[in-house]
Amino acid sequence: MVTGLSTQVGWQSRAQAPVDVTAAGVVFLFPVLAVTAPHGATGTFGVLFALGLVFGWQGWRQLYRWEKQVLTGFLAYAATVGLSMLIASEHLADAFDGYSKHLRFVAFVPIYLMTRRFGLDLSRPLITGIVAGLFVMCAVVVNQRYALGIERPGGSRDPVQFADVLMLCTVLAGLAMVTLRARAWQNILGAVAIGAGLYASYLSLTRNAWLLVPIVFILMLAHERRHMTRLRSLLLAGSFVVLCVLCLHPRSLVFEGFQSGYQDIELYMEAPGKFSSWGLRLNMWRNALIIGSDEPWFGTGLGDYDEAAGELLASGTSYSQDPMLLEQAHNAFIHTFAESGVFALLAFTAGLLVTPLLAFARHWGTRREHGSSFAVLGGMTVTLAFAIFGIGHAWMGSNNFISIYLLFMLVFLSSLAVAEHRAAADRRG
Repeated sequence: MVTGLSTQVGWQSRAQAPVDVTAAGVVFLFPVLAVTAPHGATGTFGVLFALGLVFGWQGWRQLYRWEKQVLTGFLAYAATVGLSMLIASEHLADAFDGYSKHLRFVAFVPIYLMTRRFGLDLSRPLITGIVAGLFVMCAVVVNQRYALGIERPGGSRDPVQFADVLMLCTVLAGLAMVTLRARAWQNILGAVAIGAGLYASYLSLTRNAWLLVPIVFILMLAHERRHMTRLRSLLLAGSFVVLCVLCLHPRSLVFEGFQSGYQDIELYMEAPGKFSSWGLRLNMWRNALIIGSDEPWFGTGLGDYDEAAGELLASGTSYSQDPMLLEQAHNAFIHTFAESGVFALLAFTAGLLVTPLLAFARHWGTRREHGSSFAVLGGMTVTLAFAIFGIGHAWMGSNNFISIYLLFMLVFLSSLAVAEHRAAADRRG
């Protein structure tokens, strides 16, 4: 028995180094490739999934109770959507194709178990990749805007997903500057990267993602107010001034974007059938709510949303006849309700948003020396970000966007678990 145990430990130690290097490299590349290369996030997720299948089978023993709750929430969401599909979907071939996206929440489990089995803390590779990714995304925006004449740059994805990820990486870089120990040149490089991210966000004409900035700013001040150095305070104050100018100056693209949205809503109130960007979204939300109210428990079924939307347009119930109304609700919450029903909506909200948020929030007061600050604030930021993104984007319908959510969760959940393990070791020592 002792011989078997020593053999197992020796094999695990030999596997540790290549897994650690590979996982760190993949996590570094993830922010760089996520929205600038075709299938960037999905490809990196796939590499980690392959590692998880080989090395993740012993990781369950390492999990804390709150980690098991988060994983259970992911699995419960996937199971609820699957049950809705089997009950409500009329075209199962199309439904299974759509359901394959949701299986990523199942595939996440062996990846996470692999990181926990080897005690991997991937926060440093992630933030290094975020800094590199901000420069890459800024270059893509500048090239598409000025060289190619694209009004709303989108990288390799749609403009909304690109802008959302760009802003999320920008605020995470700001959190890293405030919470992680770094040298002066690293702080300067980080500040330049944040500036590049803000400039790219400004040019990308994003609106929804800017709602994340004040929320994260308040979270950061509440958590870090007693630990701010002079340099970081100055950088934070400078960033705040830049944000105010970008958001409040009447001639800024951000201010014009929100003003345009307000005008779209006014037009919708006067003539709901006339086309406008936000007016079209409001029509999408209205139609999806009508579709969901007809089949409230299990929805219209995966793969059947376009058919139900088409019947709504043909009946004259819809204010608008725009073909985009057939695609989705452009809202994660409403679309989930319409397509998979109220149970799936509850599983989505509780399993993918509330449970992870509570897991991070329960570590709010953990001592800084255990390295938990970035994990806590970063994890809460990602969770809140995808709740906000869900207002204007049904992101569960995108393989790449789901992979982005899960890869961020992988890093921040596992980093938090490593920090808790360090704290427990200190208490025992």
